[in-house]
Amino acid sequence: MQDYIQIPTEFIEQVLEKTAGVRPNLQDELNYLRTSLNYLRIGMNVEEALDLATIDYLMAS
Repeated sequence: MQDYIQIPTEFIEQVLEKTAGVRPNLQDELNYLRTSLNYLRIGMNVEEALDLATIDYLMAS
């Protein structure tokens, strides 16, 4: 059974606003968004989640 984690709506809205159109193609943008949301899920704030998602993106490139 999977546990459910609640992420505040305003965190998700902030991530969506800051990630829209940032990456060169849709697949990269979706991966970046997914990574950001995973960091939010483990308890990071929006800025930390975006910073770490950016690092992950750059390391994968």
